[in-house]
Amino acid sequence: MLEKPTYTDGLDDGCHSGKRKGFIRHVQKRYQTRVLIELQRLQQRKKANHISQQTALEQEVMKGIDTDALNSLAKQ
Repeated sequence: MLEKPTYTDGLDDGCHSGKRKGFIRHVQKRYQTRVLIELQRLQQRKKANHISQQTALEQEVMKGIDTDALNSLAKQ
């Protein structure tokens, strides 16, 4: 038979009913933290993807352009 999870000492349910809800809040906090980390990773991937797409587009645009004149300016 499965036992109910035990609650962490020192945390109450906020209603002062005497019931402890530390375990549940701990699990919820871990879940929220995990969701925030995943959202941050998603934003970083989107930014990296946007940058790589921008670079690819710039390279595609520059394919037909003669850049020899720019090289001589860089040497000055």
